[in-house]
Amino acid sequence: MNSNGFEATSRSFRRPFKLLHEKLVLSVDLENESLEGYAELTLGDLSKRLFEVREIKINSRQCNITRVLVNGIESQYELRNYLEQIVPDTEPDMSVETYNDYYRAAQVASDEGELLVYLPEMLYKKTILKVASQEGLTSAGSARLESTRSDNIMVRIYYQLVKPKGGVYFVLPHQKAYPNRIPHMFTHNQVFGARMWFPCVDTLSDKCPFEIEITVERDLIVVASGELVDQVLSQSVGKKTMCFKLDVPICAQSISLAIGPFEVMPDPKHPSSITHFCLPGRSKELEHTVSFLSQVWNLYLLVSLSF
Repeated sequence: MNSNGFEATSRSFRRPFKLLHEKLVLSVDLENESLEGYAELTLGDLSKRLFEVREIKINSRQCNITRVLVNGIESQYELRNYLEQIVPDTEPDMSVETYNDYYRAAQVASDEGELLVYLPEMLYKKTILKVASQEGLTSAGSARLESTRSDNIMVRIYYQLVKPKGGVYFVLPHQKAYPNRIPHMFTHNQVFGARMWFPCVDTLSDKCPFEIEITVERDLIVVASGELVDQVLSQSVGKKTMCFKLDVPICAQSISLAIGPFEVMPDPKHPSSITHFCLPGRSKELEHTVSFLSQVWNLYLLVSLSF
């Protein structure tokens, strides 16, 4: 076992909950290379094991967690970076095989979840009382959790991310090297990279519908996964909030975001289905780049409809 508290062996795991929905509410500041807000995960199908360990594991790296609420109740949490130190100080000399064992163990621990959220005692007691009431028991302690399931649990995680090293990329002008660069940002979810910019269940198998609300300066455009369902302007602070909704369940790695003073170009052959975006002054390049896209789109429709 290493200094982070996990054994140097790889193993499979099964989460004691089912991810039902996730909502992202973020305010993005391009100039300061930061974003702030919360991720709200709705969890269901809770098993007996969750109430035995009384904790929820969620993926999150490099995010500064400031507050966690479980069903509106302030909750304790712990953020662990298992990949920060692979080899413990007590074993400075080891073989490559041993190092690989520790590395695989760190990966497994990270995949289970770097953010540990402890279920509040009040929530646990309410579940016991509810089960006791359903079974007609006079003693709450005699309730049998193994034969019941609790209601959904909503975990809201408030966090900040300033000058991230991965996952989110802020592109800003440089006084000497790139004085004319146009400020913008984008996300890139390399393998298991979604956790780098928002708390989530970062696996390919855990999918759910998403809602995304992004607040930015009024002159900026937000491009995000899902359908744009609303746009709210704030007259007082000069900002706007763009709201996206994705009803089809997808994994966290498929969520993408780009923000900047983009030019908007509807596709000339599919204007109602496809919209293109580019930085100012690059519309001619964009037009040339996507000129063949209508052929690809028609082929995709042909193939998908054939099944």
